[in-house]
Amino acid sequence: MASGLTELILSLAASRWRKVAMIIAEVDQGTSSEVQVEQTAAEIGVLVEAGRLEARGDLTNWRTSEIRLPT
Repeated sequence: MASGLTELILSLAASRWRKVAMIIAEVDQGTSSEVQVEQTAAEIGVLVEAGRLEARGDLTNWRTSEIRLPT
């Protein structure tokens, strides 16, 4: 499931900054109940660490942090 979750997160990211809370909500709406919001947040962190997403703000504060595809 992780690769499917990864692809979904990346498909929802954009070149402009987007709130982490919005991405998590969109993933939650687009998947079955198997995927927990904590899993999505953790996967976003992994993608940032891997350089597949850029982040600004504290990723543990979903409402104020933002992510985007690397420019």
